[in-house]
Amino acid sequence: RMPPDTQEAWAQVQDAGEELEDLRQEFKEVNKVYSSYLEKLHRENGILPQPGNPHFIYDDPAARRKFAAARQKNEDMLKELEVAGLRDIQSKMYYDTLKGNGTLRELHCPDCYLYDRSGYEAAETLRHNTTLTVLNLENNSISTGGCCAIAGALTHHPTLTHLRLSGNVCGSQVGTAMGHMLLTNSSITKLDVAHCSFSNSGAAVFSEALQANRTLLSLDLSGNLITQEMGLRLVSTLIRLRGESPLTQLVLLQNDIDPAAQLTIQNLLGGEWKCKNSVAGIGMRKRALPHTAAAIAALTRKQVASIESAFHYFDEDDSGDVDAQELFKAVEMLEIEISLDEIEDMIKAVDNDGSGSIDLDEFTGIMAVMFAMNKQEEADDSDDEVIDYRSGEEIVAELMFASGLYDPCHVFPEAMRWEGAKQLASNPALRTGYRILSNLEKNGSLSDKHLGVVKRVMGFLGWDKRTIRKQCPVTARQLLKALLGFSQISGPSVSEDGGGDLGPEELQLEARLSSVEVPEDDQAILDQAMLWLFRGVPLRLEEEEET
Repeated sequence: RMPPDTQEAWAQVQDAGEELEDLRQEFKEVNKVYSSYLEKLHRENGILPQPGNPHFIYDDPAARRKFAAARQKNEDMLKELEVAGLRDIQSKMYYDTLKGNGTLRELHCPDCYLYDRSGYEAAETLRHNTTLTVLNLENNSISTGGCCAIAGALTHHPTLTHLRLSGNVCGSQVGTAMGHMLLTNSSITKLDVAHCSFSNSGAAVFSEALQANRTLLSLDLSGNLITQEMGLRLVSTLIRLRGESPLTQLVLLQNDIDPAAQLTIQNLLGGEWKCKNSVAGIGMRKRALPHTAAAIAALTRKQVASIESAFHYFDEDDSGDVDAQELFKAVEMLEIEISLDEIEDMIKAVDNDGSGSIDLDEFTGIMAVMFAMNKQEEADDSDDEVIDYRSGEEIVAELMFASGLYDPCHVFPEAMRWEGAKQLASNPALRTGYRILSNLEKNGSLSDKHLGVVKRVMGFLGWDKRTIRKQCPVTARQLLKALLGFSQISGPSVSEDGGGDLGPEELQLEARLSSVEVPEDDQAILDQAMLWLFRGVPLRLEEEEET
Protein backbone atom coordinates (compact mmCIF):
# COMPACT_ATOMS: atom_id res chain seq x y z
CA ARG A 1 0.00 0.00 0.00
CA MET A 2 1.46 3.36 -1.10
CA PRO A 3 1.68 6.32 1.30
CA PRO A 4 -0.88 9.12 0.70
CA ASP A 5 1.74 11.42 -0.83
CA THR A 6 2.82 8.74 -3.29
CA GLN A 7 -0.80 7.95 -4.21
CA GLU A 8 -1.42 11.61 -4.99
CA ALA A 9 1.73 11.82 -7.13
CA TRP A 10 0.74 8.64 -9.00
CA ALA A 11 -2.72 10.08 -9.70
CA GLN A 12 -1.12 13.22 -11.12
CA VAL A 13 1.10 11.12 -13.40
CA GLN A 14 -1.96 9.22 -14.70
CA ASP A 15 -3.82 12.49 -15.34
CA ALA A 16 -0.82 13.86 -17.23
CA GLY A 17 -0.67 10.70 -19.36
CA GLU A 18 -4.35 11.05 -20.28
CA GLU A 19 -3.86 14.69 -21.22
CA LEU A 20 -0.85 13.74 -23.38
CA GLU A 21 -2.92 11.11 -25.23
CA ASP A 22 -5.66 13.70 -25.87
CA LEU A 23 -3.08 16.09 -27.31
CA ARG A 24 -1.73 13.37 -29.58
CA GLN A 25 -5.19 12.66 -30.98
CA GLU A 26 -5.82 16.37 -31.47
CA PHE A 27 -2.49 16.73 -33.30
CA LYS A 28 -3.34 13.83 -35.64
CA GLU A 29 -6.62 15.49 -36.59
CA VAL A 30 -4.99 18.87 -37.21
CA ASN A 31 -2.17 17.24 -39.20
CA LYS A 32 -4.71 15.37 -41.34
CA VAL A 33 -6.53 18.62 -42.22
CA TYR A 34 -3.21 20.35 -42.99
CA SER A 35 -2.02 17.49 -45.24
CA SER A 36 -5.30 17.55 -47.13
CA TYR A 37 -5.00 21.28 -47.68
CA LEU A 38 -1.37 20.94 -48.85
CA GLU A 39 -2.27 18.21 -51.37
CA LYS A 40 -5.08 20.37 -52.74
CA LEU A 41 -2.72 23.34 -53.09
CA HIS A 42 -0.17 21.21 -54.95
CA ARG A 43 -2.79 19.80 -57.34
CA GLU A 44 -4.09 23.27 -58.16
CA ASN A 45 -0.58 24.45 -59.06
CA GLY A 46 0.57 21.34 -60.94
CA ILE A 47 3.11 20.11 -58.38
CA LEU A 48 3.63 16.40 -57.75
CA PRO A 49 5.64 14.92 -54.85
CA GLN A 50 8.83 13.15 -55.89
CA PRO A 51 9.11 9.65 -54.31
CA GLY A 52 11.89 9.44 -51.76
CA ASN A 53 12.50 13.19 -51.83
CA PRO A 54 11.00 15.76 -49.42
CA HIS A 55 11.10 18.39 -52.17
CA PHE A 56 8.68 18.73 -55.11
CA ILE A 57 8.99 18.76 -58.91
CA TYR A 58 6.85 20.64 -61.38
CA ASP A 59 4.32 18.78 -63.49
CA ASP A 60 4.43 21.01 -66.55
CA PRO A 61 6.51 23.89 -68.02
CA ALA A 62 3.82 26.49 -67.24
CA ALA A 63 3.95 25.65 -63.52
CA ARG A 64 7.75 25.83 -63.57
CA ARG A 65 7.70 29.29 -65.11
CA LYS A 66 5.02 30.43 -62.64
CA PHE A 67 6.96 29.36 -59.55
CA ALA A 68 10.29 30.60 -60.93
CA ALA A 69 8.74 34.05 -61.39
CA ALA A 70 7.25 33.98 -57.86
CA ARG A 71 10.58 32.98 -56.35
CA GLN A 72 12.42 35.74 -58.22
CA LYS A 73 9.80 38.27 -57.07
CA ASN A 74 10.32 37.24 -53.43
CA GLU A 75 14.10 37.53 -53.78
CA ASP A 76 13.77 40.98 -55.33
CA MET A 77 11.54 42.12 -52.46
CA LEU A 78 13.87 40.88 -49.68
CA LYS A 79 16.35 43.67 -48.95
CA GLU A 80 16.91 43.19 -45.21
CA LEU A 81 17.05 40.00 -43.14
CA GLU A 82 17.32 39.68 -39.35
CA VAL A 83 17.83 36.21 -37.87
CA ALA A 84 17.32 35.44 -34.17
CA GLY A 85 18.84 32.48 -32.31
CA LEU A 86 21.05 31.42 -35.25
CA ARG A 87 23.59 28.69 -34.51
CA ASP A 88 26.86 27.77 -36.24
CA ILE A 89 25.39 24.63 -37.75
CA GLN A 90 22.57 26.66 -39.36
CA SER A 91 24.61 29.68 -40.47
CA LYS A 92 26.29 27.87 -43.39
CA MET A 93 22.92 27.62 -45.18
CA TYR A 94 22.43 31.41 -44.97
CA TYR A 95 25.97 32.23 -46.07
CA ASP A 96 25.89 29.77 -49.00
CA THR A 97 22.64 31.33 -50.21
CA LEU A 98 24.12 34.82 -49.97
CA LYS A 99 27.01 33.93 -52.30
CA GLY A 100 24.66 34.00 -55.29
CA ASN A 101 22.11 36.47 -53.94
CA GLY A 102 21.99 39.76 -55.82
CA THR A 103 19.32 41.65 -53.88
CA LEU A 104 19.87 41.36 -50.08
CA ARG A 105 21.39 44.55 -48.68
CA GLU A 106 21.41 43.99 -44.89
CA LEU A 107 22.05 40.86 -42.81
CA HIS A 108 21.57 41.12 -39.03
CA CYS A 109 22.53 38.17 -36.77
CA PRO A 110 23.04 39.79 -33.32
CA ASP A 111 22.87 37.95 -29.98
CA CYS A 112 23.06 34.49 -31.59
CA TYR A 113 25.22 31.41 -30.97
CA LEU A 114 27.91 32.02 -33.58
CA TYR A 115 31.56 31.05 -33.15
CA ASP A 116 34.71 31.07 -35.30
CA ARG A 117 33.20 28.72 -37.87
CA SER A 118 30.54 31.28 -38.67
CA GLY A 119 33.20 34.00 -38.96
CA TYR A 120 35.10 31.96 -41.59
CA GLU A 121 31.86 31.27 -43.51
CA ALA A 122 30.93 34.96 -43.43
CA ALA A 123 34.38 35.83 -44.80
CA GLU A 124 34.00 33.31 -47.65
CA THR A 125 30.58 34.76 -48.48
CA LEU A 126 31.94 38.32 -48.59
CA ARG A 127 34.49 37.22 -51.19
CA HIS A 128 31.62 36.25 -53.55
CA ASN A 129 28.78 38.60 -52.61
CA THR A 130 28.90 42.12 -54.06
CA THR A 131 25.55 43.56 -52.89
CA LEU A 132 25.64 43.35 -49.07
CA THR A 133 25.98 46.79 -47.43
CA VAL A 134 25.37 46.02 -43.72
CA LEU A 135 26.66 43.02 -41.74
CA ASN A 136 25.72 42.85 -38.05
CA LEU A 137 27.32 40.06 -35.98
CA GLU A 138 27.48 41.81 -32.62
CA ASN A 139 27.26 40.04 -29.24
CA ASN A 140 28.29 36.59 -30.50
CA SER A 141 31.34 34.46 -29.63
CA ILE A 142 33.42 34.91 -32.77
CA SER A 143 37.04 35.02 -31.67
CA THR A 144 40.34 36.04 -33.23
CA GLY A 145 40.41 33.66 -36.20
CA GLY A 146 36.89 34.36 -37.45
CA CYS A 147 37.13 38.14 -37.02
CA CYS A 148 40.53 38.28 -38.77
CA ALA A 149 39.07 36.28 -41.67
CA ILE A 150 36.24 38.82 -42.01
CA ALA A 151 38.74 41.69 -41.98
CA GLY A 152 40.77 39.98 -44.69
CA ALA A 153 37.70 39.45 -46.89
CA LEU A 154 36.80 43.15 -46.62
CA THR A 155 40.20 44.42 -47.79
CA HIS A 156 38.84 45.25 -51.25
CA HIS A 157 35.08 44.63 -50.80
CA PRO A 158 33.16 47.04 -53.08
CA THR A 159 29.81 47.52 -51.30
CA LEU A 160 29.86 46.84 -47.52
CA THR A 161 29.49 50.16 -45.69
CA HIS A 162 28.58 49.17 -42.12
CA LEU A 163 30.26 46.40 -40.07
CA ARG A 164 29.19 45.70 -36.48
CA LEU A 165 31.33 43.25 -34.48
CA SER A 166 30.93 44.68 -30.97
CA GLY A 167 30.72 42.23 -28.08
CA ASN A 168 32.77 39.43 -29.68
CA VAL A 169 35.87 37.79 -28.17
CA CYS A 170 38.41 39.46 -30.46
CA GLY A 171 41.62 40.84 -28.92
CA SER A 172 44.32 43.19 -30.17
CA GLN A 173 45.22 40.97 -33.13
CA VAL A 174 41.80 41.64 -34.61
CA GLY A 175 42.27 45.37 -34.00
CA THR A 176 45.47 45.18 -36.04
CA ALA A 177 43.65 43.28 -38.82
CA MET A 178 40.78 45.80 -38.89
CA GLY A 179 43.23 48.69 -39.04
CA HIS A 180 45.07 47.12 -41.98
CA MET A 181 41.72 46.52 -43.70
CA LEU A 182 40.91 50.25 -43.46
CA LEU A 183 44.20 51.08 -45.19
CA THR A 184 42.91 49.58 -48.45
CA ASN A 185 39.11 49.41 -48.12
CA SER A 186 37.21 52.23 -49.83
CA SER A 187 33.60 51.37 -48.93
CA ILE A 188 33.36 51.08 -45.09
CA THR A 189 31.79 54.20 -43.56
CA LYS A 190 30.85 52.88 -40.10
CA LEU A 191 32.86 50.37 -38.03
CA ASP A 192 31.63 49.22 -34.60
CA VAL A 193 34.17 47.16 -32.64
CA ALA A 194 33.19 48.10 -29.08
CA HIS A 195 33.82 45.67 -26.17
CA CYS A 196 36.25 43.55 -28.21
CA SER A 197 39.23 43.65 -25.78
CA PHE A 198 41.43 45.82 -28.01
CA SER A 199 44.55 47.16 -26.34
CA ASN A 200 46.91 49.95 -27.43
CA SER A 201 48.64 47.77 -30.03
CA GLY A 202 45.38 47.23 -31.88
CA ALA A 203 44.33 50.87 -31.58
CA ALA A 204 47.72 52.08 -32.88
CA VAL A 205 46.98 50.61 -36.32
CA PHE A 206 43.68 52.52 -36.38
CA SER A 207 45.68 55.72 -35.91
CA GLU A 208 47.75 54.85 -38.99
CA ALA A 209 44.65 53.83 -40.96
CA LEU A 210 42.92 57.17 -40.32
CA GLN A 211 45.75 58.91 -42.16
CA ALA A 212 45.14 56.91 -45.34
CA ASN A 213 41.40 56.12 -45.23
CA ARG A 214 39.05 58.61 -46.91
CA THR A 215 35.65 56.92 -46.43
CA LEU A 216 35.29 56.07 -42.70
CA LEU A 217 32.76 58.36 -40.99
CA SER A 218 32.25 56.62 -37.62
CA LEU A 219 34.55 54.47 -35.46
CA ASP A 220 33.36 52.99 -32.14
CA LEU A 221 36.11 51.65 -29.86
CA SER A 222 34.15 51.81 -26.58
CA GLY A 223 34.67 49.31 -23.77
CA ASN A 224 38.18 48.29 -24.79
CA LEU A 225 41.57 48.59 -23.04
CA ILE A 226 42.77 51.82 -24.66
CA THR A 227 44.85 54.08 -22.41
CA GLN A 228 44.83 57.88 -22.35
CA GLU A 229 48.14 58.04 -24.25
CA MET A 230 46.63 56.14 -27.18
CA GLY A 231 43.43 58.19 -26.95
CA LEU A 232 45.49 61.38 -27.26
CA ARG A 233 47.36 59.86 -30.21
CA LEU A 234 44.11 59.11 -32.05
CA VAL A 235 42.82 62.63 -31.41
CA SER A 236 46.13 64.18 -32.50
CA THR A 237 45.80 62.29 -35.77
CA LEU A 238 42.33 63.78 -36.26
CA ILE A 239 43.61 67.29 -35.59
CA ARG A 240 46.54 66.83 -37.96
CA LEU A 241 44.16 65.62 -40.69
CA ARG A 242 41.62 68.39 -40.15
CA GLY A 243 39.95 69.03 -43.49
CA GLU A 244 41.25 65.76 -44.98
CA SER A 245 39.78 62.94 -42.87
CA PRO A 246 36.01 62.44 -43.30
CA LEU A 247 35.67 60.97 -39.77
CA THR A 248 32.82 62.69 -37.91
CA GLN A 249 32.46 60.37 -34.88
CA LEU A 250 35.06 58.68 -32.67
CA VAL A 251 33.82 56.89 -29.54
CA LEU A 252 36.26 55.92 -26.77
CA LEU A 253 33.82 55.55 -23.87
CA GLN A 254 34.56 53.06 -21.05
CA ASN A 255 38.29 52.87 -21.71
CA ASP A 256 41.23 53.77 -19.45
CA ILE A 257 41.05 57.55 -20.05
CA ASP A 258 40.83 59.61 -16.85
CA PRO A 259 38.98 62.97 -16.53
CA ALA A 260 42.20 65.02 -16.88
CA ALA A 261 42.99 63.38 -20.23
CA GLN A 262 39.36 63.82 -21.29
CA LEU A 263 39.64 67.56 -20.65
CA THR A 264 42.90 67.70 -22.62
CA ILE A 265 41.24 65.94 -25.57
CA GLN A 266 38.27 68.29 -25.39
CA ASN A 267 40.55 71.36 -25.45
CA LEU A 268 42.56 69.97 -28.36
CA LEU A 269 39.45 69.36 -30.47
CA GLY A 270 37.94 72.78 -29.75
CA GLY A 271 34.37 73.84 -30.45
CA GLU A 272 34.25 72.03 -33.79
CA TRP A 273 33.57 68.76 -31.95
CA LYS A 274 30.94 67.92 -29.35
CA CYS A 275 32.34 65.71 -26.59
CA LYS A 276 30.53 63.34 -24.23
CA ASN A 277 32.54 62.41 -21.13
CA SER A 278 32.16 59.27 -19.03
CA VAL A 279 33.89 57.80 -15.98
CA ALA A 280 36.77 56.34 -17.99
CA GLY A 281 36.41 57.52 -21.56
CA ILE A 282 35.14 60.11 -24.00
CA GLY A 283 32.99 60.18 -27.12
CA MET A 284 33.49 62.78 -29.86
CA ARG A 285 31.19 63.85 -32.67
CA LYS A 286 31.88 66.57 -35.19
CA ARG A 287 29.32 69.33 -35.13
CA ALA A 288 27.42 69.56 -38.41
CA LEU A 289 26.34 73.09 -39.34
CA PRO A 290 22.74 73.09 -40.57
CA HIS A 291 21.98 74.76 -43.90
CA THR A 292 21.41 78.49 -43.40
CA ALA A 293 18.20 78.68 -45.47
CA ALA A 294 16.65 75.74 -43.61
CA ALA A 295 17.68 77.21 -40.23
CA ILE A 296 16.12 80.59 -41.09
CA ALA A 297 12.88 78.89 -42.22
CA ALA A 298 12.71 77.06 -38.84
CA LEU A 299 12.81 80.29 -36.80
CA THR A 300 9.66 81.27 -34.90
CA ARG A 301 8.23 84.80 -35.00
CA LYS A 302 9.41 85.36 -31.44
CA GLN A 303 12.96 84.30 -32.36
CA VAL A 304 13.00 86.58 -35.42
CA ALA A 305 11.85 89.52 -33.30
CA SER A 306 14.51 88.74 -30.65
CA ILE A 307 17.25 88.58 -33.32
CA GLU A 308 16.26 91.93 -34.85
CA SER A 309 16.00 93.52 -31.42
CA ALA A 310 19.46 92.23 -30.43
CA PHE A 311 20.99 93.46 -33.70
CA HIS A 312 19.65 97.00 -33.38
CA TYR A 313 20.50 97.12 -29.67
CA PHE A 314 24.19 96.37 -30.28
CA ASP A 315 24.46 98.43 -33.48
CA GLU A 316 25.14 101.52 -31.40
CA ASP A 317 26.21 103.80 -34.27
CA ASP A 318 23.28 102.74 -36.53
CA SER A 319 25.74 101.76 -39.24
CA GLY A 320 23.77 98.61 -40.12
CA ASP A 321 26.73 96.36 -39.21
CA VAL A 322 28.00 94.62 -36.05
CA ASP A 323 31.50 93.22 -35.38
CA ALA A 324 32.57 90.07 -33.51
CA GLN A 325 32.59 91.68 -30.04
CA GLU A 326 29.10 93.13 -30.52
CA LEU A 327 27.86 89.82 -31.93
CA PHE A 328 29.25 87.96 -28.89
CA LYS A 329 27.26 90.26 -26.55
CA ALA A 330 24.13 89.65 -28.64
CA VAL A 331 24.64 85.89 -28.44
CA GLU A 332 25.00 86.09 -24.64
CA MET A 333 21.75 88.06 -24.46
CA LEU A 334 19.98 85.35 -26.50
CA GLU A 335 21.40 82.67 -24.11
CA ILE A 336 23.27 80.73 -26.81
CA GLU A 337 26.45 78.93 -25.70
CA ILE A 338 29.32 79.66 -28.13
CA SER A 339 32.86 81.03 -27.83
CA LEU A 340 34.26 84.26 -29.27
CA ASP A 341 36.66 82.31 -31.52
CA GLU A 342 33.74 80.37 -33.02
CA ILE A 343 31.88 83.63 -33.66
CA GLU A 344 34.89 85.09 -35.46
CA ASP A 345 35.10 81.98 -37.65
CA MET A 346 31.41 82.26 -38.52
CA ILE A 347 31.77 85.96 -39.42
CA LYS A 348 34.68 85.14 -41.73
CA ALA A 349 32.52 82.53 -43.47
CA VAL A 350 29.78 85.07 -44.38
CA ASP A 351 31.78 88.32 -44.53
CA ASN A 352 32.11 88.83 -48.28
CA ASP A 353 33.86 92.24 -48.20
CA GLY A 354 36.39 91.30 -45.48
CA SER A 355 35.38 94.19 -43.22
CA GLY A 356 35.07 91.97 -40.14
CA SER A 357 31.42 92.96 -39.59
CA ILE A 358 28.04 91.72 -40.82
CA ASP A 359 24.66 93.24 -41.69
CA LEU A 360 21.18 92.26 -40.45
CA ASP A 361 20.55 89.52 -43.05
CA GLU A 362 23.92 87.87 -42.37
CA PHE A 363 23.33 88.28 -38.61
CA THR A 364 19.94 86.57 -38.92
CA GLY A 365 21.49 83.66 -40.82
CA ILE A 366 24.21 83.18 -38.19
CA MET A 367 21.72 83.35 -35.32
CA ALA A 368 19.41 80.86 -37.05
CA VAL A 369 22.28 78.39 -37.42
CA MET A 370 23.22 78.87 -33.72
CA PHE A 371 19.61 78.29 -32.62
CA ALA A 372 19.48 75.08 -34.68
CA MET A 373 22.77 73.83 -33.25
CA ASN A 374 21.72 74.66 -29.69
CA LYS A 375 18.42 72.82 -30.15
CA GLN A 376 20.21 69.74 -31.51
CA GLU A 377 22.66 69.65 -28.58
CA GLU A 378 19.82 69.95 -26.07
CA ALA A 379 18.15 66.98 -27.76
CA ASP A 380 21.42 65.01 -27.58
CA ASP A 381 21.79 65.76 -23.86
CA SER A 382 18.22 64.66 -23.15
CA ASP A 383 18.88 61.39 -24.99
CA ASP A 384 21.62 60.61 -22.45
CA GLU A 385 19.09 60.48 -19.59
CA VAL A 386 17.51 57.04 -19.89
CA ILE A 387 14.72 56.57 -17.35
CA ASP A 388 13.98 53.08 -16.03
CA TYR A 389 10.19 52.72 -15.80
CA ARG A 390 10.16 49.12 -14.57
CA SER A 391 8.57 48.31 -11.24
CA GLY A 392 10.62 47.23 -8.27
CA GLU A 393 9.43 43.63 -8.53
CA GLU A 394 10.44 43.46 -12.21
CA ILE A 395 13.96 44.61 -11.34
CA VAL A 396 14.22 42.08 -8.49
CA ALA A 397 13.03 39.29 -10.80
CA GLU A 398 15.70 40.17 -13.36
CA LEU A 399 18.46 40.25 -10.74
CA MET A 400 17.30 36.91 -9.29
CA PHE A 401 17.51 35.20 -12.68
CA ALA A 402 20.70 33.46 -11.52
CA SER A 403 20.10 30.34 -9.43
CA GLY A 404 20.75 30.35 -5.70
CA LEU A 405 19.89 34.03 -5.11
CA TYR A 406 17.22 35.35 -2.76
CA ASP A 407 15.20 38.51 -2.25
CA PRO A 408 16.48 40.12 1.01
CA CYS A 409 13.02 41.37 2.00
CA HIS A 410 11.80 37.74 2.19
CA VAL A 411 14.80 36.22 3.99
CA PHE A 412 15.72 39.18 6.25
CA PRO A 413 12.51 41.20 6.65
CA GLU A 414 13.82 42.76 9.86
CA ALA A 415 16.54 44.53 7.82
CA MET A 416 13.92 46.32 5.67
CA ARG A 417 11.78 49.34 6.45
CA TRP A 418 8.22 49.53 5.18
CA GLU A 419 5.27 51.85 5.53
CA GLY A 420 2.41 49.58 4.58
CA ALA A 421 3.36 48.37 1.07
CA LYS A 422 5.75 51.28 0.56
CA GLN A 423 9.49 50.49 0.60
CA LEU A 424 11.56 52.95 2.66
CA ALA A 425 15.30 53.52 2.92
CA SER A 426 17.32 50.96 4.90
CA ASN A 427 20.94 51.67 5.81
CA PRO A 428 21.55 48.10 7.10
CA ALA A 429 20.52 46.76 3.69
CA LEU A 430 22.88 49.20 1.94
CA ARG A 431 25.77 48.21 4.21
CA THR A 432 25.08 44.49 3.65
CA GLY A 433 25.10 45.02 -0.12
CA TYR A 434 28.44 46.80 0.16
CA ARG A 435 29.92 43.98 2.32
CA ILE A 436 28.83 41.31 -0.17
CA LEU A 437 30.23 43.34 -3.07
CA SER A 438 33.58 43.59 -1.26
CA ASN A 439 34.00 39.80 -1.60
CA LEU A 440 34.51 39.96 -5.38
CA GLU A 441 37.81 38.34 -6.35
CA LYS A 442 38.01 39.98 -9.79
CA ASN A 443 36.84 43.34 -11.03
CA GLY A 444 33.78 43.04 -13.27
CA SER A 445 31.86 45.29 -15.62
CA LEU A 446 28.37 46.35 -14.58
CA SER A 447 25.66 45.29 -17.03
CA ASP A 448 22.59 47.35 -17.90
CA LYS A 449 20.50 45.70 -15.18
CA HIS A 450 23.19 46.58 -12.60
CA LEU A 451 23.58 50.17 -13.84
CA GLY A 452 19.86 50.77 -13.37
CA VAL A 453 20.20 49.88 -9.67
CA VAL A 454 23.45 51.83 -9.30
CA LYS A 455 21.84 55.02 -10.63
CA ARG A 456 18.96 54.64 -8.16
CA VAL A 457 21.35 54.12 -5.26
CA MET A 458 23.68 57.00 -6.15
CA GLY A 459 20.70 59.31 -6.69
CA PHE A 460 19.36 58.41 -3.25
CA LEU A 461 22.78 58.97 -1.65
CA GLY A 462 22.95 62.50 -3.03
CA TRP A 463 24.35 62.55 -6.56
CA ASP A 464 22.45 64.79 -8.98
CA LYS A 465 21.57 63.73 -12.54
CA ARG A 466 24.57 65.47 -14.07
CA THR A 467 26.99 63.76 -11.68
CA ILE A 468 25.39 60.38 -12.30
CA ARG A 469 25.58 60.88 -16.05
CA LYS A 470 29.26 61.88 -15.97
CA GLN A 471 30.63 59.80 -13.06
CA CYS A 472 28.36 56.75 -12.78
CA PRO A 473 30.51 53.70 -11.89
CA VAL A 474 30.79 51.14 -14.70
CA THR A 475 32.83 48.48 -12.84
CA ALA A 476 32.46 46.79 -9.45
CA ARG A 477 35.61 48.39 -8.03
CA GLN A 478 34.52 51.86 -9.11
CA LEU A 479 31.19 51.24 -7.36
CA LEU A 480 32.93 50.15 -4.14
CA LYS A 481 35.07 53.27 -4.18
CA ALA A 482 32.08 55.53 -4.85
CA LEU A 483 29.95 53.98 -2.08
CA LEU A 484 32.64 54.16 0.59
CA GLY A 485 32.41 57.94 0.77
CA PHE A 486 28.85 57.95 2.19
CA SER A 487 27.94 57.71 5.88
CA GLN A 488 25.03 55.38 5.08
CA ILE A 489 27.62 52.83 3.92
CA SER A 490 30.46 53.45 6.36
CA GLY A 491 27.93 53.05 9.17
CA PRO A 492 27.47 54.52 12.66
CA SER A 493 30.19 54.37 15.30
CA VAL A 494 30.39 51.32 17.54
CA SER A 495 32.50 51.43 20.72
CA GLU A 496 34.62 48.53 22.00
CA ASP A 497 32.08 47.63 24.68
CA GLY A 498 29.34 47.32 22.03
CA GLY A 499 27.88 50.77 22.58
CA GLY A 500 28.00 53.80 20.37
CA ASP A 501 25.24 55.12 18.13
CA LEU A 502 23.45 51.76 17.90
CA GLY A 503 20.91 50.33 20.33
CA PRO A 504 20.82 46.68 21.46
CA GLU A 505 18.36 45.60 18.72
CA GLU A 506 20.31 47.39 16.03
CA LEU A 507 23.57 45.82 17.25
CA GLN A 508 21.96 42.39 17.13
CA LEU A 509 20.73 43.04 13.58
CA GLU A 510 24.17 44.23 12.44
CA ALA A 511 25.76 41.11 13.95
CA ARG A 512 23.33 38.84 12.10
CA LEU A 513 23.74 40.69 8.80
CA SER A 514 27.53 40.57 9.07
CA SER A 515 27.33 36.77 8.86
CA VAL A 516 25.14 36.72 5.73
CA GLU A 517 26.31 33.94 3.42
CA VAL A 518 28.18 35.15 0.32
CA PRO A 519 27.64 33.32 -3.03
CA GLU A 520 30.55 31.37 -4.47
CA ASP A 521 31.06 32.82 -7.96
CA ASP A 522 31.65 36.49 -8.80
CA GLN A 523 28.56 36.89 -10.99
CA ALA A 524 26.25 35.66 -8.23
CA ILE A 525 28.05 37.90 -5.71
CA LEU A 526 27.44 40.91 -7.95
CA ASP A 527 23.75 40.10 -8.46
CA GLN A 528 23.14 39.39 -4.76
CA ALA A 529 24.87 42.63 -3.74
CA MET A 530 22.68 44.56 -6.18
CA LEU A 531 19.55 43.00 -4.65
CA TRP A 532 20.59 44.24 -1.19
CA LEU A 533 21.47 47.71 -2.51
CA PHE A 534 18.15 47.96 -4.36
CA ARG A 535 16.19 46.99 -1.24
CA GLY A 536 18.05 49.69 0.70
CA VAL A 537 16.68 52.65 -1.29
CA PRO A 538 13.10 53.94 -1.29
CA LEU A 539 10.82 53.56 -4.29
CA ARG A 540 10.40 56.49 -6.65
CA LEU A 541 7.15 58.43 -6.69
CA GLU A 542 5.73 56.70 -9.78
CA GLU A 543 6.49 53.27 -8.27
CA GLU A 544 4.78 54.26 -5.01
CA GLU A 545 1.65 55.21 -6.97
CA GLU A 546 1.76 51.88 -8.84
CA THR A 547 2.11 49.98 -5.57
